[in-house]
Order: sequence, then C-alpha cells, then structure tokens
Amino acid sequence: YISTNTPPHTTHSSPSSAKYHIMLHFRRRLVWFALAIALALVNYQLVSSDHIQELEALRIHGQIPPENHVATLSKVRLGNDVVHLAAPSNASHVSRNKLSNYLQKYISLRPKQDRTGVKWNGWPQSPLESSSNWWRQTKTCFEVDHICHTPGNDWFYYEPQSNRSTSFQPSMELKNAAWNYDKGMIANTRVNFTVNASSIVHGVYIDEHTFQQSSGTCKISSIPTHMTLHSNYNFMMGEFYVRTLAQLHLLMTSHKNLNANEIVPQEQDIQFYVHLSHGDQTLYDGHKLLLSGMLSREDAAEVKSILDLFDMASDGIGEQDVSNCECFEKMVFCGYDVFTDKIPSNKRTNNLIPDQNLTYTLWNAANTALKWNGYCSVDEIRTDLYSCNEWANLRTFLASNLMKRYPSTTNDILRFRRFKLLEKGFINKSYNGTTHEFIFVGLAQRSSRRSWINLPQVMELCNSLYTEKQINVICVEINVEKTINPHEQLVLHRGLNALIGVHGAQMTQAVLLPSNAHVLELLPWVPDNYNIRGNWVQTRDNPTPLGVIFHNTDLNHLGYSLGRDSVPLCEGVGELGSKDEIECLTNKRNRPQFVWESRNFNL
Repeated sequence: YISTNTPPHTTHSSPSSAKYHIMLHFRRRLVWFALAIALALVNYQLVSSDHIQELEALRIHGQIPPENHVATLSKVRLGNDVVHLAAPSNASHVSRNKLSNYLQKYISLRPKQDRTGVKWNGWPQSPLESSSNWWRQTKTCFEVDHICHTPGNDWFYYEPQSNRSTSFQPSMELKNAAWNYDKGMIANTRVNFTVNASSIVHGVYIDEHTFQQSSGTCKISSIPTHMTLHSNYNFMMGEFYVRTLAQLHLLMTSHKNLNANEIVPQEQDIQFYVHLSHGDQTLYDGHKLLLSGMLSREDAAEVKSILDLFDMASDGIGEQDVSNCECFEKMVFCGYDVFTDKIPSNKRTNNLIPDQNLTYTLWNAANTALKWNGYCSVDEIRTDLYSCNEWANLRTFLASNLMKRYPSTTNDILRFRRFKLLEKGFINKSYNGTTHEFIFVGLAQRSSRRSWINLPQVMELCNSLYTEKQINVICVEINVEKTINPHEQLVLHRGLNALIGVHGAQMTQAVLLPSNAHVLELLPWVPDNYNIRGNWVQTRDNPTPLGVIFHNTDLNHLGYSLGRDSVPLCEGVGELGSKDEIECLTNKRNRPQFVWESRNFNL
C-alpha cells in the first residue's frame, strides 16, 4: 500500500506542489507496474522462442499433434487466465487447457535431476586382487547381484543356488533424467526401474539357468556380467569414443600384475549395453563396432541398447506369458552418480561389499567413469605435444581385439578391395594379387547434415587419375549410415589407405584405419564477424575436439580449412565479408543452412 496523503507543508495551489503530485503519481504507477510484472513472473510461466523451437521439435517427432501449429506461437502464458497468443491470423487457436497439457507433458519428458541424499563414495577401499571386478576403481560404477526383471518392468532379486552371502542386493532406483538437455532433447522415459531389498524370490531350480517361482519360470542369462554404459551425448559418435570408450579402456587396463590363471578384462564374458539418455536417439552400428572392440572373444555377445532390457521380446522371451522373467548373475551400471538415503554405516556384514541397508539412487553422470587422468585434452596437447600416449594405446587395444573377434577380417578386406577395383575396371577377373599396389582413398559421405554435395564429380575426377595417368589411386565412398552390420564398417575402414571427410561423427571410425594411414579432416568455413559459433573446428595447428583421438597414434592426421566456395549459399551476393553477404547468409531463411553443423558443402 502506498499512501496518497499530501506531504506536510505543501499546498495544492503552488506550481511546485502540482509538479510534486505529478511525479508522485508517476512513481506510484511505476511501482505498481513493477509489482505487477514481478507477480506475473511468479504466477505465470513465459515460454521463450527457444522453448517454442523445442516444442516444434516435439511436434515433428509426433509428441504434439500438428494441427496445433505450435511453431507459429511467439509467446505462451500459462496460468488461470486466457493464453495470449501472438500468431498469424490464419493460425488455428489453441485453448489454454490443451496447450497447458502439451507443455506439462513436454516438461515431464525433460525431468530434472534431484540429487538428494548423501553421495556414495564407491566400493570399500581395498586392493583389487582380481581383474574380475575392474570396474570398482570408480565410484560411478555400481553393481548388484542376482537380479531379475519381467516384461512389465518389475524388478526383483533372486536367491542363487550357492554363495548368497557374497550377494549385494540393496534397494536401488535407476532414474531417467538426463545430465542436461539441448534444444528439443527429451529424456527416454522408458529407462527407469526400482528394486527393493525385500523382493528376494526363493525359487525352485529346474537346472543351472532356470528356476520356478510363484508367478512363472525365470531364465538366468549364461553371460555372467551385464554392464550398462552411460555418458552425456552418447548418441554422438565422437563423444561416445571420448567419454565412454576412453574411460572404459583405462579401467580395463589398470591391472598390471595379474596371476597366471586370471582372465584379463578384454577376454571376459560381458554383455554390454549403451544407455542413450536422450529420447528418440539411435544406437548405430558404429557404437556396436567400437564397443565390441573392448572385448577380444570371438563368441562375445553383440552390443545392445539399454532399451533391450525393457523389451524382453527382443531377447527371445515371449510376450504371451507375462509371468516369464529374465535374470542376471551380476549387473553393473557405469556412468552414474550414486546417492544414498543416509550416511553409510561402518558396520558391514562383509567388508568387501557396501552397506546393504541403504537405498541407492542412480542419476545419469556426464562421463562413464571418473578416471580421466591419463587422457590428454586439446589444451594439454598445446602445452606438451608429445607426452600423451593414451589415445595411441586405445587405438592399438581396439585394433588387436577387433582382429581377434572378427578373424575373417583380413580375407574380407581383400575381397572388398578386389571388388571395388573390378567394379571400376582397374583389374579383370583373372587378377589374383594382394591389391597392395593400389592406394584406396575413402571419401566420407553423410546422408543428411554436412553431406558432400559434389561427391560424384570428385569421385569421377579422382578415379580418372588411373585411367588417364596410370596412377594407382582409387576413390571409394564411405557412408557409415548405409552399412548392413558393424563388421562391414570395420572392413571398409581397414581396407583404406586414407580417409577424407568433413569434421563430424562419421570421422570417428577413422581410428580403425591400418597403420600409417592418412586422415584428412575438412574444417568447415566459420568466418569471423558472421555471428555463428564453431571456432573450435577451425584450428590446424592443434587438433579439433574430434581430432584429438588421433593424437600421437600411428595415423597421419591433418586438417584442411574449407573456404567460402565450399558454402553453396548466397553466391554472387556482394563481396566476401560485405554487409550484403553477411545479411544474406545469416537471415532467418538461410541461417539454419549456414551454421556449420547443419551445412552441406562442396569441395
């Protein structure tokens, strides 16, 4: 309340008094206006243009019906009053309740992390005397024993035939909130479950891997360890390599002094799952191939998505009999920050396992493991160029394991190279050589963003070197989005002598090239003063965030900066860097195609 009483010692007749009252009235209105805005911000939610873009992304993915034209809205106010819409006159009206419901559904698809409780400090500190529990070196890996789930996403523990005293079966919950979101990203709400310590089922064993319980038959997987791997932006191949594989490699290779009868981690029987925490993201063959390179067993299980745990039909368990369940001797979750409901007690039934009386909550973490020391970043490379060998060690580790896991690779590479040479007419059917006299250059193509527009003309020009000048060079298109299985990607890359492609995820598989091969990373044109981001993809004196994975390996990695002529937009509009050109490239129509991550290019 603001008093309207006349201040003392003033009269209504004096000019100064009238001016005073005008100013006081203006200030009162200003104060009330400020209060109104403050109340509006408290009681209503203002949806920014970025949120509108995210809502439009949901509409494109089928989360919001198209008839509501969400993309035409410039502001939405939620509350008890009528929604104010700033939309074209021909846009259909959206009721407050309907739009509010859509926004509430949208918000529910982007749950926030509520990290309450006490952060878990990891497994009891004791020397790791065995390589069988190598993941215990980091507190972002959490494991439970003898656990089952049903097609209805009900989880419970089971009693093993023997050695139950060593089982760790606490109450735990796996949450589905992503570490963070960007633009239209949402969470994959299917990935969550809860299991209680009191849920232990005492079944009647039919055989070693089957037991009967009150609601049906349960099958125990023959693979002893099932491991889920999460890291932020796992769906991006370069991020997956850096955040997941690199840290997994450090954990797996930390054991230096093993007993003669111990099995090294890469030879163990492990079923890997990849957790893509953002919704509608695909587990690609590249994920499967690179992660399969962490194991050397020829009979190792194929890498799966964590969604397969929630789709039991894909594992051969029939959906008709909903009482069936699938069980695992041990499940490990790596890439999660673990919180407990209270401070752990010093009293443990077994000093080799954590406190079973606590409730553990798993939230998605940024990286698979907190074991980053040893891997050098771009900044560290600038400081000490040749001190880091971890990327080279990882590449060697992958190559060795993959050649053991796929023993036919050498012969498959020869068949691939002969087929391409025969297809181009460079050899005839009677040729029985090794093809080593030919240089195979792969030109990396993408099916959508950052596609190589004039690739057919480049291929034709390249292959004319042989027909016109007898230079033994053949160029082949490499598109990892069109391979039929992970092994085909391995054969394609191991069969090359060089790979050329624009900066992006499709260049990650270049780590699979043979020794002394060349990697030419095309760096998108990102000029100054054009108000677009991307300076990190321009450097040639230091590797890009992707190029760091080739650092100090036996590959020859080079960067080549693309110029203005690589951008097929606004050609002939003003001089380079002129106001007209900048306005043309960055206007509302062209900007989405001009930003480097979405731009198609010529070379």
